This record gives sequence, structure tokens and C-alpha cells, in this order.
Amino acid sequence: MNFPRAASLTGSVLAIGAVAAFGQAKPALPPGLTQQGGVVMMQPISDSDPGPSVSPERRVSNIPILSASDHDIYTQAFSAADRGDWTGAKGLAAQGHSADANKLIQWRYLLDKNSGATFPEISGFILNNPDWPAKETLYARAEKAISPNTSPQSIVAFFSGRTPVTGLGEVRYGEALIATGNAERGRKMIQQGWIDGSFDPSDEADIIARHGDILTPDIDAQRVDKLLLRNEITAARREMSRLSSGAQQIAQVRIQLKTDPAAGLRAADNLAASNDPGLLFDRVRALRRQNQLDEAAALVRSGPSRALAAQAPSSWWAECSVAARNALQVKNYRAAYTFAANCGIASGESLPYSEAQFLAGWIALRFLNQPQTALTHFHALAKAVGRPISKARAYYWVGRAWEASGNPVKAAIAYHTATQAPETFYGQLALAKIDSTPHLVLNDTPAQAATSAYDGDKLSGAIRALADLGQLSLLRLFAVQDATVYNQPGHIKALCADLVKMGFRDVAVRVAKQASYDGVYFWSYLYPTVTVPAYVGNGIAPDQYYVHGIIRQETEFDPSAVSGPGARGLMQVMPSSGRIAAQQAGLPFRPNDLTTDTTYNMQLGMTELGKRLSDFGGSMVLAAASYNAGPGNVNKWLDTYGDPRSPTTDPIDWIESIPFSETRNYVQRVLDNMEVYRVRLGGASQPLQIVNDIYKPRAAQIAVLQYPPAVGTMAPAGDDK
Repeated sequence: MNFPRAASLTGSVLAIGAVAAFGQAKPALPPGLTQQGGVVMMQPISDSDPGPSVSPERRVSNIPILSASDHDIYTQAFSAADRGDWTGAKGLAAQGHSADANKLIQWRYLLDKNSGATFPEISGFILNNPDWPAKETLYARAEKAISPNTSPQSIVAFFSGRTPVTGLGEVRYGEALIATGNAERGRKMIQQGWIDGSFDPSDEADIIARHGDILTPDIDAQRVDKLLLRNEITAARREMSRLSSGAQQIAQVRIQLKTDPAAGLRAADNLAASNDPGLLFDRVRALRRQNQLDEAAALVRSGPSRALAAQAPSSWWAECSVAARNALQVKNYRAAYTFAANCGIASGESLPYSEAQFLAGWIALRFLNQPQTALTHFHALAKAVGRPISKARAYYWVGRAWEASGNPVKAAIAYHTATQAPETFYGQLALAKIDSTPHLVLNDTPAQAATSAYDGDKLSGAIRALADLGQLSLLRLFAVQDATVYNQPGHIKALCADLVKMGFRDVAVRVAKQASYDGVYFWSYLYPTVTVPAYVGNGIAPDQYYVHGIIRQETEFDPSAVSGPGARGLMQVMPSSGRIAAQQAGLPFRPNDLTTDTTYNMQLGMTELGKRLSDFGGSMVLAAASYNAGPGNVNKWLDTYGDPRSPTTDPIDWIESIPFSETRNYVQRVLDNMEVYRVRLGGASQPLQIVNDIYKPRAAQIAVLQYPPAVGTMAPAGDDK
């Protein structure tokens, strides 16, 4: 892959916006995964997309879109929809005069699995509204709604050109194929649906009664295997009697490994040698839970990892990642490397593969002193990713590995390639490696706001109706969908402008982030600013750049945000800690004002942040980590991974050692946000200070690389070996 050249390596200013073209991995569980306690597992296929959540947060548009009477009618209609009262919701909507708001009520009705929506209703909506969001959920609802009265021809037409998204959909499609004369394909589809599906007992009984003659013991064994990978133990037990004796024994041991790891491991030792991938998964997890990391690593190294990775890449990587992080905690670096490098994830599985390659390369370089091995992993990472944060991370570490190998020329080329995304953490660190006086210049992507095109698109009316009604969670969903469907700079600029005009700059941030993944930058929307009040707390006053960096990462400047645990407002102040911060700041505690008075919220949030800075000796890294994960966790990590304030601990390695992916990402984003805000608030003359910020309170220890004066960006990953 070739990247546009941004600037000469010898220049001290690197412009970004018009030329940056790579992106980031999103900090969340991969699609189709869920977590119960400390266990990450696959979701049932029928529930893999539960549909958009509707939060209680409300903030009405600055500009009325609906008439006053329609606003009241549809507000009541949405409230009825929230309760699942579809007779009331649809009846109220029928009294209104907004086609867009009516369609939104219909869309929500079709998405509700308990609404009673029919197959013709759902399939017709999908056909007529292909750009609307949550299409996969609509498909799942339609597949569930197929009834005995649905004609086989209409079912076959519905699945034309696409694959069913649920096991029940596969079964119904198979039945329709048989009914229309394609018996062989239909039987295979039914078998696959039985393997894939997560059914209630009545559906299971119906499928067995209809198709038991083609549900062979081998097919049943594959079904039980998937059920156990998803941790659906009750459903797996219902199928036990249908298995061969050998498959029953493996399934029983797997269940024991899940429910009683110690006893399960003893039972597994007594089991005849088996290359069953699912058994490998459960044995590795049980060994990890028993802290037998060397034994678990040996299984990963010798077992059928590739087969398991092909079958369940996200679940398997989630387990290997946890095991690798656990091994790092106890300084078992060889085992940690094995979990990352030998998990067998194929390059087509983008997120698990890229995370495995990064972790393996980082461990090889920083803990095993094997830079050439690390290069193999970092080059593979660079080939696999496409967004700016991930690309910059890959090439920064390619540079570190070349430096450790004694090749400063190739290191400099790699660092320069990473600087193609200098709004990112690793792009900024790379710039600091090759330039003693680095600066950022924030250039918008050239584009005129395509207002007329935006006004005429098929989602803008729904976006404005949602804004009028203050339906924030759905507004975000529709705005990002609009930016995805109409992915042109001018269109996105018009959308952001409309959102800001209506009072939703936080939603504009979300849209601008989406655009930035494709190299489109509108900096005022991407990094908005607020007036930071005077500091009234004790301890170390956080500067305005740090405060902006925290706010952008916490809430994207949503003043009314309320998290699940109850954190409130711009800086996500918890009422309990807010009460303490108010006392420290000499202010009355007004909990209701946390989501209505941004100045008050910032005063308390800044007081808490200043306390964290004081508690951790001025370390921005530790203060940010504690603001996200709590000081208790940070103190544990200091005991485990060392202290980045000490000359013996590299702060970059310390950040990457954080076991919580959310907190690792949070700290990096706060720090790179700060550098952009130095320019947004202080002007282009502000120097890049990320190195100083990372090393505070001690002096920075990154030396500018000595490099030849005429090197450019790196060739496609791997070609420079």
C-alpha cells in the first residue's frame, strides 16, 4: 500500500488533513461477542444484534423542526414506544403530520422483537428504506417473523443475494428451497441453521420433528460445539442424548471445565487424546483460570489453534489476549508471547489478527529482546490495518524495531510513515523521533458544505425529527449512518454544520470522527472547544489542553451525558465524588446542575482531576488512567508494571501494559487530544509536547533519531526487509 507524502522528513512542520489517510481500531468487544463476569464468549446468532439502544437522555434541538402540536404528539408516541405500547405509539403517530417521525415510529416497531410485526411489514420496510440503520437487526426480526403462511417463493426472494443472519432464518430458507425444488441445497441450509442457531426449546422441538432425519449425530455434535463456545450450557445439555458416546464424553468434560475448572482439568487428563478445537478452548481457559499459564501456553503451541481460530476467531482471541495479559502481569514473557503469536488467527480476521500481531511484536521487542521477530509481527500489522491510529501504531513500532536492530535509516523511514497521521498518539511520538522542533498544522479537507444534497438525502428528515424530539441515542445512530451512506466531504460538512446549528456538537464530533477514519478532517467539528473556568480546587491545576482532552474522550462534549454507573455531564462526574470535589472547591453541591451547568460540571471535574494529578506527582499518564479506571487500579498497576515516573520504567510500555483495553485507549486519546488542542487553542506556533507530557514529572528520555536528510515514506509493509 502506498501512502501520499505529507512533507519532507527534514521539515519541522507537518500539515495534516488533506493528505492523512489511515485509521484506528475501535476499542470495544468485536461484534458477536458478549461478556459475563470475566468470561468473553460468542453471542447467540439470533441475538448477535439486539438493535439500537434508546437511552433516556434527552436534549431538544435549538431550532424547532416539528410544529408545537406535532412535537407533543410524537414525544408521547416515543414514550409509548419506550414502554412497548405499540397500539398507543402508532395511534398517536397517526395523529401527527410528519412523515419522517411516522417512519421512525414504524422503524422502532419493526425492530422490537415483541411487537408482533409481520414478515411482510418488515421485509417491505427493508426494501423501501435500504439506507436506514440497524438493517441486520431488521433482517433478524424478519427471519423470526416468517410464518407457515409465508409463501416459499417470497422467502426465497427475500434471501436473494444475501445470507441469513440467524439460525432460524437458515432453517426457514432451507425449507423454502426444498419447497421450490432445490432439495439438496435446502437440506444443507437446514443443517447449517441447526448448527448455528440459538433456539428456544419449542423451536428446537419443532425443527427436530420436521427435519430429524437429516440432523445426523455429526451435525448434532457441531451444534453442541457451537453452543458450548457460546457458553449455552443448558441448551447443550438438551442435545446430549442425540450425540455419539464419544461426542457426549467430550461435551461433558467441556461443561465441567466451564463450571468446575479444577475437576474439569482432571477429567480432561483422563480423556483419550483429542484434537477437538472446542476442548482446547475450554482447557486453555480452565488452565488460565487456575493460573497454570505455562501449561496453557503449551496447549496453545501444540493444539489445534488454527482450527479453533478459523471456527471462532473473536472468542479465541479474547481468551488468548486475557491469558497473554495475565502472563505479562507475572513477568512470564515467553508464555505471553506464545498466547499472542501462536493463537492461529488468520489475516482475514481484522481486529483479532491486528491485536494479536501487535501484542506479539511488542512482547518480542520489549521483553524478549528479539527485534527481528518483532519486525515480522509489526510488518504483518501494518499490512492488515487501514485506519490512522492503527497505521501509525504499526509503523511507529516498525521504527522502534529497526532502531533496536541497529538500522537507523529504515527506522527513520518507518517513523516518517507513521507521521502521516500526526493527530494520533503514535504519529505524534514518531514525529518527535525525527524532528527536534515538531509542530502540527491543522488543515481542513477542502470541501464546500453540500447543503442542498444533504437536505435532499433519505435520512436528513429523520435526523432533524430526532433532534427536535431530543432522541439523542437515535440521533447519533442516524447521523453516523448518514455519514457512512453519503460518504462525501461536502455532505459530511453540511451534516456537521446542521447538527451544530441544532445544538448537537457532540453528535457532530461523532460524525467527524467517522469521517476522519477515511482521511477527511474538519477540525472545528472534530475537536470543538469550550471556555474552561478558573481552577477553584486544591493541588495541581490541570491546564486547558488537558481538560479538553479529557472531555473529548469522556463525552465528546455532550453536556447531558449520563453513564450506566451514573457519571454525569461533560467530565462525567459521579455524584459521590462530585460531593467531595465540591467541598474541596468550596462550592455547594448541586447534583442536578451536573448535566445542565457546564461551568459547574467542569469546576468539579477539574477539581477531581487536579487531585489525581497531585496524588500521582503531576503525571498526566497516571492521572488520566485513574480518571478512567480509578486510583485503586492504577496503584495495582504501579506495583505490577513499575512506575513510569521512575527512570527504570518506560511510560510508553507502561501504557501498553495496562490490562484494560478501554483504559489503554483512553490514556492515548487524552494525550493525543491535548496536542491537537494546543494548536486549536494556542495557535500553530505551539510546539508538539507529547514527549514531555508522557514523561512528566521527570525529564523526557526520547532522543531525536539521527537520519539521512533525504528519506521518504516507507514502501508497503514487508518490502523493505
